[in-house]
Amino acid sequence: MSKQSIEEAVSEILAPLLEADGGTVELVEVDGDVITLRLGGAVAVCSGSRYTRLGVVQPLLEQAAGKPVHVKIERQYARPRRRSE
Repeated sequence: MSKQSIEEAVSEILAPLLEADGGTVELVEVDGDVITLRLGGAVAVCSGSRYTRLGVVQPLLEQAAGKPVHVKIERQYARPRRRSE
């Protein structure tokens, strides 16, 4: 498994898919068989995020890695805006 193949899968395939749904994705770390991603925007709070991870993210990254991997997801939530008084 090369980190470059994971980076390419995230930036060229996964990011455009998630951006189309109002989300963002960032590759945080590749540590052995563990790949950590940070999801933001709409996909961070989506009720279908489990399906997205199991049905889209996991298979894509396993294909890029050429072997089974464990995907950890960090969620980046927007901070509430302060009211100006």
